[in-house]
Amino acid sequence: MTTMPSSFNDWSRLVTKHVLDDPAGFSELVNRLEVCEHAGSKSAAAAMGFLLGKAGSIPEKEEPSVYDDVVDVLDQMGWRSDGKGLEACEAADKIFGIIYQWIDKTLEEDGYPEAEEMTEAEWNTRKVIMEAFANKMPPL
Repeated sequence: MTTMPSSFNDWSRLVTKHVLDDPAGFSELVNRLEVCEHAGSKSAAAAMGFLLGKAGSIPEKEEPSVYDDVVDVLDQMGWRSDGKGLEACEAADKIFGIIYQWIDKTLEEDGYPEAEEMTEAEWNTRKVIMEAFANKMPPL
């Protein structure tokens, strides 16, 4: 008869203690640590999760932003890199860039001054929109 390695026994104890005793809490933690899915290996993901927990900086699950919503739509459409196209995030960046340029051109045609023409103390619609889009598209 072969015996299970101690790591399996340790794993079983963890599952029993932390997953089976509090499945809702475990599911919430899994959602909050979703960022660790970008790690190169399971052990690297576990190490990152441990370090995030140790530092007290496990990100809270936030409401999805409009950018996240666009990326989700692209993912649902199967927009994934197959060597022939863009990743969903790259596609979302391009989409937001196109939307921003369209809005900015419309405001320019309606006579709104350029974002850089006014001081920070002055209200400027084009500047507000530029700042709102700044982290949702590649630099123009």
